[in-house]
Amino acid sequence: MKYSAKFYLEKRRGVTRNIPINLNVTYDAKRLAYYTGKRCDLNQWNGDKVVLKKKSVLANKQSASDFNSDLSRIYIVISDLFKIYNERKISPEISILRKDIKLALGKKLKPVISNTFWGRYDQYISDQIGNKNTTISSARSLYKILKNFKPDLTFESFNIQFITEFHKYLIDVRHCSQNTASTQLARLKSFIKYCFNRDWTDFNPFLKYKINTQIYGKPVYLTLEERDKIFNAKIEDGKFEKLRDIFIFQSLIGCRIGDLHKLTTSNIVGNNLEYIATKTKDNNTRTAVIPLTKKAWSIIKKYNLPNGKLLPEYSMCEINVDLKVLLDSIGIHRIVTIPDRNTRQGKQVRICDIASTHMARRVFIGALYKKGVKDAIIASMSGHVKDSKAFGRYYDVDNDDRQSAMNLIE
Repeated sequence: MKYSAKFYLEKRRGVTRNIPINLNVTYDAKRLAYYTGKRCDLNQWNGDKVVLKKKSVLANKQSASDFNSDLSRIYIVISDLFKIYNERKISPEISILRKDIKLALGKKLKPVISNTFWGRYDQYISDQIGNKNTTISSARSLYKILKNFKPDLTFESFNIQFITEFHKYLIDVRHCSQNTASTQLARLKSFIKYCFNRDWTDFNPFLKYKINTQIYGKPVYLTLEERDKIFNAKIEDGKFEKLRDIFIFQSLIGCRIGDLHKLTTSNIVGNNLEYIATKTKDNNTRTAVIPLTKKAWSIIKKYNLPNGKLLPEYSMCEINVDLKVLLDSIGIHRIVTIPDRNTRQGKQVRICDIASTHMARRVFIGALYKKGVKDAIIASMSGHVKDSKAFGRYYDVDNDDRQSAMNLIE
């Protein structure tokens, strides 16, 4: 069995100090990204020779020779392991290879996981760390919800009746929307499929259970006039002034709130703001590049934070609640129609009452779309991957769009 192993600096746009060094191991169409526990600055790394440069001064005072010896030891461990795998004619799973590396390096391993439902769920989460296309926090969140619902859950009791009752629990007790409930069931389905494919369970009830399709109504977002009304509003409360700046800045660059909180001055390159969209970094890395407008620059220059952050921190628990209060106080009261989260029937609400940080992202994408900007150009700034199914949820084709199109061929 052929394999390749190479050390590399983790890609972090704009970051030049204290960068993690990972080991990339590929074999039999499998890939392991293993963190070596070593870090160095960008200018200390010799990319051609894949070693730390001589005479480099590290933060922990370790010498360059000792640093490179530690990396060599890991490389030797990989070589020895694959000799054993080839002798035994086996191709290990990613999780097994990761465990064998840790053992060979003398690291402590987690206790052996039992074959219970919860033990396998723990192993499922552990196996996914470092793999692509997996959101670990979402899996852990579902774990807690399941534990609260049925702490004594077993594979034997996991059947179609359980899924039906769990769906009802999500709606009636946890007050999830139908879309959110479908998302949680889809995550649970992925876990059960994972177990079924590894013979941890011999029954997959999802093969006969249909999860409701997620339904999204017409995208609702602020007009540019409403956005500017918020931007120009005089706000005496310092806390809400910061919130207004955060919301407006997000609507001017179109990123997700998680990415927004990570932005620093190092993300500014010339007159552009550049960052790697979180949801694409492990799958199809996409660097979003957004030219900064005068409004965006005015907000950036307003804050000069000592930690290098572009914007002040704001409680993630409070931000969406406070946004509703803020927009209400400014008089953003336009009536819009949205689907009821449970019945999915249309209902009328004030737009301020459904305000959220994600609405700022819709303002950015929807406004550009209405101005006739091509999808590919918008996606290059919003961080969406090519042919993203979610992209269409941010704008809506109305009769004005259709009429404008027909006028072109009249």
